Amino acid sequence: VIGPIGVVGSETRRSADFLLNGIIRPAIESYLSLKVWRADEDNQPGMITDKLINDLFESDLVIADLSELNPNAFYELGIRHAAEKPTIHMAAVGTKLPFDNLGHRAIFFDCSEWMSIEAARRQLMEQCEEALGEGFKPSNPVVQALSYKAFRASPRKEDNLIADMMERLESLEAQQLAPLTGRVTKFD
Repeated sequence: VIGPIGVVGSETRRSADFLLNGIIRPAIESYLSLKVWRADEDNQPGMITDKLINDLFESDLVIADLSELNPNAFYELGIRHAAEKPTIHMAAVGTKLPFDNLGHRAIFFDCSEWMSIEAARRQLMEQCEEALGEGFKPSNPVVQALSYKAFRASPRKEDNLIADMMERLESLEAQQLAPLTGRVTKFD
């Protein structure tokens, strides 16, 4: 699990602990028999960042809490996206996700509402089952950019056509998202 952790006793830590122990662990550990951990729970000796980056590349699944728009969480999310492995995004209700994350499905939760907590657990379990299922292919901005680059570099005319279509689709998506983000983009 990646996301803001905060110092012991802070509101950030209380929120992070509730998400981890009140939503994520109950949804995953009892149903999917996966070990769930967060960086502050890892007491192995050595470089923290080395272990963290290795975990981001090697873990079967990563849950990313984007609630406080924490820069470290987004840095770690970018590393995970580069690994091209399953990632599930979560955020507290009211979080205004940045433009690059708007197209990625996120589970929104409100820790003060029981029904929201239950819904988040159910959605998380369902997304975990899907993400860990056979044949699942992660999609994120890094994967899409690399796919686009591969199609564009291909000598095959059909692949170049696919790259053109991907570029046009991205332009249309940006036009649709512009009102949501307040960003105006000029298109030729």
